[in-house]
Amino acid sequence: MFHRFVSLAILVLIGFLASLTLSFASLSPTIAYTPIVAPIAQNTIDPAQLEQQGQEFFQQGKIEEAIEIWQQAALTYRNQKKWLNLASILSQLALTYQQVGLSTQAQQAITESLSVLPPPSSSKENLRVYGQILNNRGLLEFAKGEDQTAFDYWEQAETAYKTLQDPTGILRAQLNQSLALQSLGLYPRACDLLIQALALSPFSCQNRKIETTQQEIQNQEILQQKLAALSPKLDEMQVIGWRRLANILRVNGRIKEAQSILESILSRLTSPEDQAGILLSLGKLEQTQKNLDKALNFYQQSTEKALSVRTKIQSQLALLGVLVLTEQWKTAAALVPSIETTFHLLPTNHTDLYAQINFLNNLIILKEAEINSNLSLNLPSWSAIAELVGQVIQKARNLGDKRTESYGLGTLGKIYQHTQQWSTAQNLTEQALIIAQSINAPEITYRWQWQLGRLYRAQNQQQAAINTYENAVKTLELIKNDLVANSQEIQYSFQEEVEPVYRELVDLLLQPNQQGIIPQENLSRARDVIELLRIAELDNFFQQSCIVSNPKKIDDIDPQAAVVYTIILPTRLAIILSLPKQPLRYYASWVKAQELERVIALFRYNLVIRSQREFFTVGQQLYQWIIQPIEADLEASGVKTLVFVSGSALQNIPISALYDGANQQYLIQKNYNIAITSGLQLLNPLPLKETKLFTLAGGLTQAKIGFPPLRFVAQELEQIKTYVPSRILLNQEFTVKDLNQNLENNNFSILHLATHGQFSSRFEDTFILTWNERLNILQLESLLQQKTHIGQAAIELLVLSACETASGDKRAALGLAGMAVRSGARSTLATLWSVNDEATAEFMQQFYQKLSSKTLNKAGAFKQAQLNLLENPRYQHPFYWAPYVLLGNWL
Repeated sequence: MFHRFVSLAILVLIGFLASLTLSFASLSPTIAYTPIVAPIAQNTIDPAQLEQQGQEFFQQGKIEEAIEIWQQAALTYRNQKKWLNLASILSQLALTYQQVGLSTQAQQAITESLSVLPPPSSSKENLRVYGQILNNRGLLEFAKGEDQTAFDYWEQAETAYKTLQDPTGILRAQLNQSLALQSLGLYPRACDLLIQALALSPFSCQNRKIETTQQEIQNQEILQQKLAALSPKLDEMQVIGWRRLANILRVNGRIKEAQSILESILSRLTSPEDQAGILLSLGKLEQTQKNLDKALNFYQQSTEKALSVRTKIQSQLALLGVLVLTEQWKTAAALVPSIETTFHLLPTNHTDLYAQINFLNNLIILKEAEINSNLSLNLPSWSAIAELVGQVIQKARNLGDKRTESYGLGTLGKIYQHTQQWSTAQNLTEQALIIAQSINAPEITYRWQWQLGRLYRAQNQQQAAINTYENAVKTLELIKNDLVANSQEIQYSFQEEVEPVYRELVDLLLQPNQQGIIPQENLSRARDVIELLRIAELDNFFQQSCIVSNPKKIDDIDPQAAVVYTIILPTRLAIILSLPKQPLRYYASWVKAQELERVIALFRYNLVIRSQREFFTVGQQLYQWIIQPIEADLEASGVKTLVFVSGSALQNIPISALYDGANQQYLIQKNYNIAITSGLQLLNPLPLKETKLFTLAGGLTQAKIGFPPLRFVAQELEQIKTYVPSRILLNQEFTVKDLNQNLENNNFSILHLATHGQFSSRFEDTFILTWNERLNILQLESLLQQKTHIGQAAIELLVLSACETASGDKRAALGLAGMAVRSGARSTLATLWSVNDEATAEFMQQFYQKLSSKTLNKAGAFKQAQLNLLENPRYQHPFYWAPYVLLGNWL
């Protein structure tokens, strides 16, 4: 959020008013209209002295007096026909008008400055003023939220400064361009431009996710050399440039480099104000990594050091955001009066209005907590909050900032929704939606479609609510890959601001009609929405599209398989069953989401501790909720395979270990093969019997970077070789380079990796360990893509035999699903927790033996290998046999 917070006051420092130290101590929220050229009684004062006097007033925060003096200077220059001076001071006046909300006068002044400017090519001084005017015009456009237009003006300014061979002007224009590119979400371009501006080449801005270890080391070396060579004292623009680069690197996942920059710059600063800015950025860095305690500490330090109103409010807002996120309601509420009373001191521009919207949304959350938890937080009333929002809307209208006006109207609608004034809330939300659509802002549009849907639902207008939710989902499907880039100003969370749209639509679709039935059309649509959600989760995980194959119908894939969709809703577990050649069927287990997730966590806990036996009771409860409602229909259908499409917490447990207490059987012991998929749209079906088996097997037996040795891996890999032709890479041979060479030179159908690894809901914490480095998902994808590039078939089966889902991460299996999808393999066999490697060796022996016979498909061979462990007295505890899961194509 902080990069959009770099508002006009900071921009002025890198524009024409770069030398000014702004103070907003006595700035009024608005001033009366004053003509651009005000009459004066006499014209004997030197206009240059007037300019200087105006700057002194401005530095003292006496903005009205500064404007009046500069207007006199402008009139004097006009009378003296000093057009160059007039153009310059009009440009300066334009920025000042804009700061106090006089947008019309600002536009008039900047337009006139260009009209009176002599031809820029006539002299260097003319060209210099032309560059200044272009720069300031960019500042005005950026203040209105017109990022592309601002960029165009700053690009023209850079050209002017290059003609002048003015390095300071060039740097200023480049820094401004990078800011516009960031606001447009074009981070790679912004990063490349900053590398050029800071003379950091050949430093690479490549996304950390696809960077090799060698490239990472090279980047670190370049950066450290450059930082070490910096002067002990940095000028203002250098600080801004480096801080902005650190922000882009943070957004791009390059945490180490961003931290190195910020810590190095901080060590060179003596000004408390400059230190406050860097501390604020360090807080953002920690918040990105979910180190919220550290982030709070940095924000508090920044707040204490900040001298300007601007930086103090930035820091307080960041502090407030984390306090609200961590539900520290009383501490958060204590900040509200200080922030509220200082907002009127800020200029009227797009960035500061966004800051106010952010504050007001946090204030609404606090107000909800005060009411719902019966707290005494001494917060403003709903009407007082509505009045504050109304002020922001009016300022946005005066500025011509449609985006902020839309946000303001929608936020005001949310307040009226809380007070159950449905008609007014609906009217305001519809206004916000119309504006968002008129400016082609889908990242705002979906929010108001969603809010409108909630309003319809609250008024029991079921079909209208469904239709509006459908529109919100359609909008999300168009923009889901851009949400992170588009939501830097307004705090964004997939789990809070995207996922609920899909789930709430499913909840609506699964409500019985007046006849007490759920139409087949609604069941079909609910299933489709859940599949879209599964895909959206993976897209958000990677922050890019992850679809690798065309959708396939279940009947076309396997006429003997049933698909079970489990959907956790607030009041129930919804289950949709898709049986071959039959209509969809719906079931509900009436258990609240909180209770279901508690039982799921308890089941997982009992499974991973070998001394525990309580898993029978908990597993039986889950069986009753998930399997028992559909059991009779499954048996009657005669299906052979159950394919589960599960989300959130259910992905972290092995479905095969659910326990039928009545028959004293695990699910795996029944007449079904079991597979998992993120959705049928991600499948790329091809029966195993049509494939020639050839395995590339790599693994580690020795301890590496904190991970224990896997003593039975060598045995595991040798046993595979007994059943399937294999090439083995063990320990020192198990490197990315060796994997790459073997995959390039041989057509392997199976890649078997017996090594430590981790799956997490965070991309950065999902990896596979090789001898010399960690391999993330996109690096693995890049490694395997070369097969298809040189005409070889895709990997049929990826086996990850010693990985685990991250401890304490309820959504850790998302990383596993991501690995399965992005690897390009048709199927993935993996483990949910760190397994006994001796038991794994036996499991893999059985699996490959059955696989090589080609009498069973993958799911069948997988089941038999699990049953073999279960029937062994040494391995009867689910700890040994249950963690294995088969994802993707089960054929």
